[in-house]
Amino acid sequence: MGLFIGPMEVVVYADGALMECVEGLMRGVSGVEPGPRARAGAGAVDHERRRVSVHLKTIPGSRRGLPRVPHFRASLAGAGLCDASEGWEAEVVEADEIRCGFGLVDVEAFGAAWSPTLRELTVAAALRVSLGLAAPMVGGLLLHAAGLVSDGRALVFLGASGQGKSTMVKRLPGWGLLADDAILVWREAGLWYATGTMLPGKERAPRTVQRVPLAGLVMLDKGASELSLERLTAAAALVSVMARVLFHADPDERVLSLAFGLVEDVPAHVLRSGLEHDVAPLLRSCTDVEDIDDVYEDGREAKREDRREDRRMEG
Repeated sequence: MGLFIGPMEVVVYADGALMECVEGLMRGVSGVEPGPRARAGAGAVDHERRRVSVHLKTIPGSRRGLPRVPHFRASLAGAGLCDASEGWEAEVVEADEIRCGFGLVDVEAFGAAWSPTLRELTVAAALRVSLGLAAPMVGGLLLHAAGLVSDGRALVFLGASGQGKSTMVKRLPGWGLLADDAILVWREAGLWYATGTMLPGKERAPRTVQRVPLAGLVMLDKGASELSLERLTAAAALVSVMARVLFHADPDERVLSLAFGLVEDVPAHVLRSGLEHDVAPLLRSCTDVEDIDDVYEDGREAKREDRREDRRMEG
């Protein structure tokens, strides 16, 4: 089972009930290009994309407790990353293709406790870890964020759980939805793009893998009494972005470099609002642009002015 996601061709191999979970997650995705399909090792590859293969299998186990999301404390420097934790074995290797292997303790060991919902959440966690680790290898970042589209331009909304990412979908009627929980961003030919993935949020909103130019990053600060949209400095934006990167290992140089490039190029704002505020006019001003290059250059100039002001203050 496979899917084109931005610069990646993601192909998932799984056995039995695990593949049923993968198929369920894929059914929630629209905007799929003709391409990877369920297969057993054969099939055409789009050579403009990097192959990411995710292998999910059950392994013999005992009642050691329910599987949990892997928590990696390792570096991707070198050949790859390996980890074993309660209920899991995992490996990520970068070669001609990026291979992510997950062994899941035999579901039969958990009996009735292993519900279909828990099984799907576990499979989704494995895919989240895989995409998060693979993204920097193809020049991208997987962000804990929502993505919405207006006028053919995407805004990516970042915030902790409960800050209103999913709610923003309801506050912006008429905007297209990429995803409400996990967004992939990457740079291509001088522009940044955003797309959704197969990973669902808690609202299980529809996702799309449509490739859309990225016009801005919006950090959410809910509960404000007054509505405002304020531009962030590169330093403040970098802190916010790094806090929302879905990367289950110690950040390496690629992650930091990509995050810095993202906030240098793409305008970043903080949106302070309450549910009673109409945020659409403010946000539409960020997407209603003819040339995305002009947006990036305006952002870069604002950041250069921030640095000049910092030097004046220091002097």
